[in-house]
Amino acid sequence: MHGIAASSDGRRVYLTTAQDALYEAVIAHDGSAAWGRTIRLPGPQGRGDSHACGIALSSDGRTAYVCLSRNNTVGVVDLEQGALVREIPVGVAPYDIALLQDGCTSLVSNWGGRRPGPNDRAAPSSGTPVVVDARGVGASGTVGFVDLERGVMEREVAVGLHPSDLLVDEAGGRAFVANAHSDTVSVLSLGGRRVIATLSARLPGTRLPGATP
Repeated sequence: MHGIAASSDGRRVYLTTAQDALYEAVIAHDGSAAWGRTIRLPGPQGRGDSHACGIALSSDGRTAYVCLSRNNTVGVVDLEQGALVREIPVGVAPYDIALLQDGCTSLVSNWGGRRPGPNDRAAPSSGTPVVVDARGVGASGTVGFVDLERGVMEREVAVGLHPSDLLVDEAGGRAFVANAHSDTVSVLSLGGRRVIATLSARLPGTRLPGATP
C-alpha cells in the first residue's frame, strides 16, 4: 500500500510507504532525481505508523492530502511548512484520494468500509473495529465525498469490498473505483453521489474471485 503524486511543474515527486512518512524527491533540470524532505505522518494518537497510502496535491502545489490508513483519516500536509497540520476523519482504512477541480471536494476510497454501527458484526483490525461477516472477513467498502474546507466527510457511498484505486472523469460527471475483493469496478455519479453501474473485472472463464483490481 503506497501512493505517488507529482507536482504540476514536474519538479517534485511525493511518495508514501507503509510506515509513517511522506517522501519528497526533487527533479533537477537534467532530469536527475535526489531525495529532499521527509515529512512525518505519525499513527493514531501520534504513535506508531500511519500506513500512509494515496496522495493528491492541490492545484497550487502547496498542500498534499494523504490517506492515513491506520488513523482512518485524510492527513492535510502543508508543503511549505513541511508538516502535517490537520486530519479529517473518513471511513475505515482510507486507501486512495482524488480531488475535484473545485479544490474543495475529494473522493476517498475506504478499504475497510464504513465504521461499524451498534447492530453490526465487527472485529478489530490494527486497532480499529471493522464490519465483518460471519467468517470474520471484511464486509463493507465505501467511497467518501469529503469537504476539505470544512473537514467533513459529507456522504459515504457503499461500493464493493476493499475499494482501492480511484479515477475521476469530471467532464463526464463520473468516478471509478476498483474493488479488489469483489473483482468489480464501481461507477459513481459525481452529481448524484451514488453508484450508477458495476463492471465485472473477474478473470475470463472462471467464477472464482482473484482478479483483485
